[in-house]
Amino acid sequence: MKHLLKYLLAAVALPLWGQAAAAGPFGQLRGLCEPGKSVLLTAPTVVEGIVVSDYRSPNMELNPNLNYYSVDLEENDRTVYVEAADGSCGIRLRFDEASENRLARYDRVRLDLNGCRLTRTAAPDCMTLTGVQALNVLSVAPGTAADLPMKERSVATLTDDDLYTFVTLRDAEFVFKEGSYTNIWEPYAQSCGELHHYKYDINNRMDGWASLVRDSEGGAIYMLVNTLCAWRRAGKPLPQGMGPLSGVVVHTPMRRYGGDMGSYSIRPLDEGGIGVSRKRNSPWKRLTGWLLDGSAGASLEFELLGYQNLGTEGRKGDRVLNDAGSSRGYLWTDCGAFVHVDGDYNALGTQNKGWVGNGAVVFKAPVPDWYKWDNMGRMVGSNAFYIAFSTKKARGTALQLAFEWGAGNQDGNFSWNFPLEWKAEYAVDGGEFQPLRDAATGRETFVLRSLPWWDKVIDGSGHADRLRTPYDCGMGLQQRIFRLPAEAFGREEVVVRLSPASGLLSQIRGNPSADVLIPTSVVRKNSKQTTVIRFGTITVDYK
Repeated sequence: MKHLLKYLLAAVALPLWGQAAAAGPFGQLRGLCEPGKSVLLTAPTVVEGIVVSDYRSPNMELNPNLNYYSVDLEENDRTVYVEAADGSCGIRLRFDEASENRLARYDRVRLDLNGCRLTRTAAPDCMTLTGVQALNVLSVAPGTAADLPMKERSVATLTDDDLYTFVTLRDAEFVFKEGSYTNIWEPYAQSCGELHHYKYDINNRMDGWASLVRDSEGGAIYMLVNTLCAWRRAGKPLPQGMGPLSGVVVHTPMRRYGGDMGSYSIRPLDEGGIGVSRKRNSPWKRLTGWLLDGSAGASLEFELLGYQNLGTEGRKGDRVLNDAGSSRGYLWTDCGAFVHVDGDYNALGTQNKGWVGNGAVVFKAPVPDWYKWDNMGRMVGSNAFYIAFSTKKARGTALQLAFEWGAGNQDGNFSWNFPLEWKAEYAVDGGEFQPLRDAATGRETFVLRSLPWWDKVIDGSGHADRLRTPYDCGMGLQQRIFRLPAEAFGREEVVVRLSPASGLLSQIRGNPSADVLIPTSVVRKNSKQTTVIRFGTITVDYK
């Protein structure tokens, strides 16, 4: 009641909607603050716009960790996205109190920003208002979907002006089509009654995950989904085809994904924003792939040994053959790792709603074996994963390699000191390797994260105390995608190499909030640590 009273008093004390001479174009807010700066607004600053978020939606913002065992769930509820009436730009509002946010989708809102702090980031260029209170809301008028300008984009045509506005991506499809919208280790997710109402102990440690989406042009973007969204794993198969994907375009770095999620991600307000067809209608064709569908105990087919149900025994030196696609594919490493089949850790330990129990190709090796050394014990290069295939019979306009991966096996002893920074390169017909860029982030390097592990005393870590699950742990396997150039078509052999980009290793720290990227752990030839890296699915598709 007191918040409603604040709204009413504000509406009486100040001019009604559209009558204030101070109201100017929404985009003029950019002129009040330079990129990379923030400014406290100390004069009446009136703006009008359309709300494209909803205070009832659990998918408005990433909820950050307060400590290793709890999450600030009110961050989502404090957050509002408002776009200009013509859709030309948007802004993020952060209320001081979540209870003061009662702005619903399509509301036409009029704000006086006096007393709020405007922050403008530089790359990408986007605006956030903090310190917002109910008294800053001058008027609210309910609207409808018809009031919202239609904005259709491809991933490639998104710009900074689309941030914090409602956008429909044309011809979107999920790159990985098994399981649910969030293929994660569920015991670490936020407890959601519809998903977690039976016997398993959900410990509420983390929130937020990402699914990789591409469009018909090959552009890639992450769809962000909070774990309190009951629709994220509702028992239906993941959509298999293409179609419109609608939501708020956001910029959200996510530590559990390595920090960089690209300039733009998309947040649907609910499952209704996902218009992707459930029937396969994709223009992309599978050239080769490693899916291991159906069972964590599936066999691997090796080039020399043939089919081997390896369990945890492993095998060195042989190449793993593909189990999907029209072209023979080969997967191997030159680091001498043991190779075996294990689970992909997608939604294990919960009800099987929306989960497909698949295998993963697992590589287990001592950490120094990922690097090359001279006779003085100095690191002089790195070993790598290799993915080889032929494109001789493939013709098309786009060629993409995608994979799901993670470090560790939910055992803290194998979930640290792995190579942290990686790069992808390609070579055709025996030529020199050339760099590839992550199609979602545009970067040549990317970060590997560990699967979560239970709190424990870690052998050899130097810590006597029980170590907590780090904030940086991923809740599932990260999804990555790379676009190969046109010259990779029509070749006898294309080889993609994934290798450590530096000698920087992941950290193990007493403080779970500490940044693992601080370069205090560098590989040494005499290290005794063994690590595990697993691939859930690897695909090479062309269009």
